[in-house]
Amino acid sequence: LPHIQDYLLYFRGRAFERSKKIAEAVAAYDLMLELYPASVLRTEVLYRKAGAMLEGGSAEPARRIYTEFIERYSKSSRIPEALLGTGRASVLLGDNEAAIKAASRLLIHYPANRASRGAAQIVSQLRAAGVDIPEYSVEERFRRAQRLFDATLYAEAIKELEIVERGAGPGELKEKALIKKAVALVRLKEYSRVEGLLERYLTSRGASTRDAEALYWLSLSALRQSKARLLEKCVEELSARFPSSAERAGAILFMGRYYEGIGELDRAIGLFEQVASQFRQLPHAEDAMWSIGWLNYRAGRSAEALKGFGSYLDSYPAGKDAGKVLYWMARSLEKTGDSEAA
Repeated sequence: LPHIQDYLLYFRGRAFERSKKIAEAVAAYDLMLELYPASVLRTEVLYRKAGAMLEGGSAEPARRIYTEFIERYSKSSRIPEALLGTGRASVLLGDNEAAIKAASRLLIHYPANRASRGAAQIVSQLRAAGVDIPEYSVEERFRRAQRLFDATLYAEAIKELEIVERGAGPGELKEKALIKKAVALVRLKEYSRVEGLLERYLTSRGASTRDAEALYWLSLSALRQSKARLLEKCVEELSARFPSSAERAGAILFMGRYYEGIGELDRAIGLFEQVASQFRQLPHAEDAMWSIGWLNYRAGRSAEALKGFGSYLDSYPAGKDAGKVLYWMARSLEKTGDSEAA
């Protein structure tokens, strides 16, 4: 079985590991690495070898291998576990500085990975032993918050962002943290908190390049709370200050959705037509063009619906809504009596 010898050696090493035969496991991994340097299993075997050596008490060579692994395979999904292994090996070697460095990197860059629990234990263990552990900088806190946000751990991200808000001086980082916090609150559907946060932000300081973003998320919170006047105010300010922005296009779409929701279809269509004509270069226009056809169909205006659906297909023949556009276009043709064309 020449084509699977590397796999056989790998699984042999794993079997030895599970049986706590560490020397035999390391020998199997070494042989695999020597005989099959181009194997797709190489990164996994190197990681496993380090783990086996650490379990066997060989902390220094294990740390050396983990370090090599992290440097050579920086995109590997095993990086968090390799950092944890580095931290644990460093603790065994009495190298507190290296342990803190590895654990902090894991907690900042991979806070949602299960290995981060082990890193937190290392930090707690060292702190209990009286080791001075420096606080994260606000930049590091923000990076950690971003990773938590990306992992949809919004409540945890908000806690980190609030620390950044308190610790950062006036400037871009503080504003980025506040906007990111607002978006996390949107994801948690806490729209009243979003409203309060962004209204304070917009009224408590001078103009900022992030105001368009703040107004966009404020308009969404207004839509979710059915606050028409607040939604109109957001659109008015975006129109005055950021007339060509994607944020303005999005806010007008939200206003259209509001009027669609309360049954004022003609008013909604007018807003969608505004987006379709003024923001053709943005993806918002595609959503608007679908809505124009669909709302005309709902209003019983089959000819106008056909025109709207046709405009969509002319502009987006392979668009995300092309399938349902074709279906409702056929239904519109049926309603006009043109069954053959349908």
